[in-house]
Amino acid sequence: MTHPIRFGIQTGQQMIEWSVMLDLWKKADAWGYHTLWAFDHFYPIFVDPEGPCLEGLTTLAALAQATTRARVGHLVLGNTYRHPAITAKAACTLDHISGGRFNLGIGAGWFELEHTTLGIDFKTVGGRLQALEESLQIIKGMFTQDKTTVHGRHYRVTDALCLPKPLQTPHPPIMIGGTGEKVLLRIVAQYADMWNAFSAPAEMARLGAIIDRHGDAVGRDTSRIERTIMMPLCYTNDADRQSMVCNVMAMTRQTTPDQVRDQIPELPVMLKGIITPADAAIAVARGYDAIIVSNHGARTMEYVPSPIEILPEIVQAVDGRMPVLIDSGFRNGYDVFKALALGASAVGVGRHPRHQPEERLRALA
Repeated sequence: MTHPIRFGIQTGQQMIEWSVMLDLWKKADAWGYHTLWAFDHFYPIFVDPEGPCLEGLTTLAALAQATTRARVGHLVLGNTYRHPAITAKAACTLDHISGGRFNLGIGAGWFELEHTTLGIDFKTVGGRLQALEESLQIIKGMFTQDKTTVHGRHYRVTDALCLPKPLQTPHPPIMIGGTGEKVLLRIVAQYADMWNAFSAPAEMARLGAIIDRHGDAVGRDTSRIERTIMMPLCYTNDADRQSMVCNVMAMTRQTTPDQVRDQIPELPVMLKGIITPADAAIAVARGYDAIIVSNHGARTMEYVPSPIEILPEIVQAVDGRMPVLIDSGFRNGYDVFKALALGASAVGVGRHPRHQPEERLRALA
């Protein structure tokens, strides 16, 4: 089974005012991104934890009401933060609030400081993975069964009810995040509809092959699992920004910032946030094969331009030395035609029930 290439934005709701984040999500939804993701933390991560951070479930409920097109979810919920029966009820509620656009992202949990200061059991690594699997059994059961009974080591539910059921059938897609090869990826192979990781392309391919082997062992067709990658790294003139992102990626990949930089040539160049022609010039100088114009907003969260707004400057800076690909932001055939007329080599038209790609392409004829 093949899956289309699609693009999304994750915006961690830390060190940010609500009005700014709300405005960003409304714009990104209108531009045609396929998915929009919040995160699930109580403290800011990778920076000073003594700062503002909005709670994930309530934040997403409000953002789901403010959007109409994109699928929404968390990348990812920390399983340890809530009893799985509560997670199941919240997920069903979010599916109804969003009109059936909710993706349930979930992982084992990792931020120890939140657990120790808030009195949440952090467990061992093995305990967190075992608890995650028990949670998935409970959540999927409550999504699909009249009553659910699971008596595990970490959680016990007896004849648990979950009404109303989710709008999506059989349930909202379940995304599991992580890279642990022996246990976590086996859980992905057995339970996930989507998998998310944060690794270089060659490593993603290797981990994907491990998922496939686990799938053979548990008797599941893992080609049905959509593989997704989170790529926050971008090259800009801001040296501090480059250093910060390399440090973050090194922490998540359990490697060093220098090793992360060595992996950068393997990645497509993604120009994110407030983009200047100098960004494209740097990509050309470094010998990349293509530019994918995307909008993350991680640099300032103040304003994220539409791909079409920045396209002429990017094309001029590239000067024909590499293709410029636009990932989304197109509502109709005219928008696609305009992007191509301005010099885009290819566009990703996305997919939405009201705006099918074939309809947009027919509009170009």
